[in-house]
Amino acid sequence: SNPSPRYIASVVDAFRTGTVGKENFSGRYGDLGATFFAVLTDREARSPILEADPRFGMMRDPLLKLYHIMRSLEYKTNKGREINFLDLPTRFGVQAFRSPSVFGYYLPEFQPAGSVTNAGLVAPQAQLATTPNIIGFLNGATSLVDIGLSSCDGGFGTYYGRSSCGDVNNRFDGNLTYTPPPGATPEQIIDELNIVLTSGRLNSSTRAYMVSEYVSTFNRTRSPDLALKHVIKLFITSPEFHTTAANLVTNKPRTDD
Repeated sequence: SNPSPRYIASVVDAFRTGTVGKENFSGRYGDLGATFFAVLTDREARSPILEADPRFGMMRDPLLKLYHIMRSLEYKTNKGREINFLDLPTRFGVQAFRSPSVFGYYLPEFQPAGSVTNAGLVAPQAQLATTPNIIGFLNGATSLVDIGLSSCDGGFGTYYGRSSCGDVNNRFDGNLTYTPPPGATPEQIIDELNIVLTSGRLNSSTRAYMVSEYVSTFNRTRSPDLALKHVIKLFITSPEFHTTAANLVTNKPRTDD
């Protein structure tokens, strides 16, 4: 959300000249190929070291997080049904192709009160981080993990009536079908979920907690499916899933701002 002036200038120059360093695209003004190349290949977009910089990264868009869950955990439709979301703007504040204006759902200059504003930074996606939107996203994501895409338990799917909740085969639009590799240990399961859900950025203490929760749930229920669903829901509530920066755990108490 807060690219450096150098990064911005590099992208602007690519747009104007149609070239990026030694890479020559059209060589003309307005070259989007050169522009995207500059955005995606710049060291500021690719260096993992920058994740430790508190000014780096951003909060993730709720809709992209929902798509991420469905793609990475292998969502499959039920009986060929199209994916149909139910009124997402009232659930977490945004929906594709329904922007209230050409400026989208949040302002690029938005500054949430507290440390971000005090540091002179911006956090556009934080404009959607209201209590109703946060709870709406977590309720819907939990329902998706537990029972599939439907309107039941605050889910994001099509409403078929309360009596249909539980009738997975006929009333649910689809399910997440991800399964760990055969014979995978709890540590290996958490590591794979770390890759597909949090890009390998899971803090070591959080990883240890995830492994412990998987083992504890499995020992209590004797169900690998329930243990897997439990840790997936923990991943979906983790800071690493909701932001793109490193989660640096300290022993300092959190301040009021």
